[in-house]
Amino acid sequence: MIETWLAYSLDEELPAERVERALDRVAGHYQEAVTFPLMRRGRASTRWGMVIWAGAESSREWPAWSEAGELAIATAYVPTGWERLVGARAPSDAVTSLGRALQSDPARVGELNSPLLVGICDAEADRLTIINDQIGVARLYEMPFDGGCVWSNRLGALPIFAGVAPEADHRGWALLAAGGWFMSDSTPIRGARKVPAGTAITVDRSGVARRQTEALHGLVAPRAPRLAAEVDASAEQAAAVLRAVSELWGGRRLDIDLSGGRDSRVSAAAAVAGRIDAILRTTEELPGETEIARQLVAASPHPMKHVVRNAKELKIRQPLRERAMNNHLVYDGIAAPQAVRRSQRVLNDRAPAPTIAGYGGGIAHGAPFYSRQPLLDRIREQGDTGPLRRLMKFCRRKHEAARDEVYEIARSDMKETLAAGRRHGIEGPSLLDYFLLVDRFAFKTGLSKDSATFSVFTTPAFIRAAFDLTPEQRLESLLHRRLIGRLVPEWTEIPFHRRQAPTEMPKITRPRLWDTIDGESVDEMLADDSAWSPLFHPDRLRAMWAEVKAGQGHSHHEQVFERLIWRQTYEDHLARLGRRATEDPESGGSEALFVTSSG
Repeated sequence: MIETWLAYSLDEELPAERVERALDRVAGHYQEAVTFPLMRRGRASTRWGMVIWAGAESSREWPAWSEAGELAIATAYVPTGWERLVGARAPSDAVTSLGRALQSDPARVGELNSPLLVGICDAEADRLTIINDQIGVARLYEMPFDGGCVWSNRLGALPIFAGVAPEADHRGWALLAAGGWFMSDSTPIRGARKVPAGTAITVDRSGVARRQTEALHGLVAPRAPRLAAEVDASAEQAAAVLRAVSELWGGRRLDIDLSGGRDSRVSAAAAVAGRIDAILRTTEELPGETEIARQLVAASPHPMKHVVRNAKELKIRQPLRERAMNNHLVYDGIAAPQAVRRSQRVLNDRAPAPTIAGYGGGIAHGAPFYSRQPLLDRIREQGDTGPLRRLMKFCRRKHEAARDEVYEIARSDMKETLAAGRRHGIEGPSLLDYFLLVDRFAFKTGLSKDSATFSVFTTPAFIRAAFDLTPEQRLESLLHRRLIGRLVPEWTEIPFHRRQAPTEMPKITRPRLWDTIDGESVDEMLADDSAWSPLFHPDRLRAMWAEVKAGQGHSHHEQVFERLIWRQTYEDHLARLGRRATEDPESGGSEALFVTSSG
């Protein structure tokens, strides 16, 4: 799960009971997403404040809320790598020192691993400081309203606190329709935006101020590479992540994803090399992956427990709309639309086992934007326009399902992100890796929605090493190979799993969306195009649905229908948020709590 973190600033003082009612509405909404009681900690004044809701019990040692005299610190994620700023010390001591260090110099966030979201209340200075990580993995959203501004890692908390019934944001949904995620600073709710990576926000008597740190520039800007030293540093920081997580959970056994690919192999290798107690978990979805995973386990120099699950055995009994709505409740709609493939219930584990996932390794092997030399050559041949043209082709994915205006909105956003990469000094195909790091990865990764999930690929050493590679070295998976050789040499001769050559419908072990009972729900959503027709061509989508049900079409079509489901079901979620936002917890009536201009 993830804690619910919220901060606010009001333009003028309001009665304390009005602020409390707003906070109670937020608490009531997110209490519905879990089966255990949430406990609130924080400092809430009539002008500004910061609170965090979490389970009363936790098996991890890093505190979500900590106080030391006039200083109070709230973290929505465990900021691994803190020893690089404050030295090796117990988490209860480290949190205050870390807060002071970041308050003094927010740019030092670049020395920590992502994700990170920290709020620091300094009562003596009457100041609140908010800082997010250098690549924007942490969820941090803001929404100005008539009377102030609110920030949270839970998108739905913004309109609920402000007392505003939310509306869908066309730009945000256009970006998701085109590419599959809420790109750049977009969100599904009008008026709310994602705070840029590496931002430091201060709230004090003079108002709200924002500044960008230079933390990202130091990780991605071109420099003379030092690969041998970078491999050593990346391996050390990867092992340090796993040791820290294991210690934070009192030595509890870690879950580590292991497929036949590159990224999960590096994660597992760090566990093997560090003799970390872990279970390696493989989900058999792509043919051939499980056999490679078994070879790795057999070749491990230390015995490792290995569990294999067949995707066919993961039965989904929840109706499609129910699991989509539950996902929106738990994760605010900020999840990859393919989440509709899995069951989603309210969370019932206040202390889940820590998981190590292979998120983020793509910046060192060209995936998903260039994976073969001919494609890389074609991007270069197109000159300055090559990276943007590649991204647009990636969006269209053999279906051209979205409207022209939608693709143009995506093109404009992508162009701006690539321009930001150029300002860091990055050129050519490597701009696609920059885009992956700060845009697609920041949204797609599961790290942002779970404070018990970690990756060895968000360390400063790995990111720095990845951006010192040439595109050809990425295609060779050079950094991954060197890291595996450094951590578990026995695994270097076992080949990586290679996906099948592109086909219309590649083989997978799980059933496709249209081959399940979900198909009936999609039929209903295709008949009601009120929410999704501004994004997609209705006739084209209905024709595509007929094609795939007849066994034709392309695998990319499944992604289009997942996006349609996401948009259609979000209408009901907006209505749910609106009811919560405008209710008065005391009287059962409604009030516009923070509209100060007209009462």
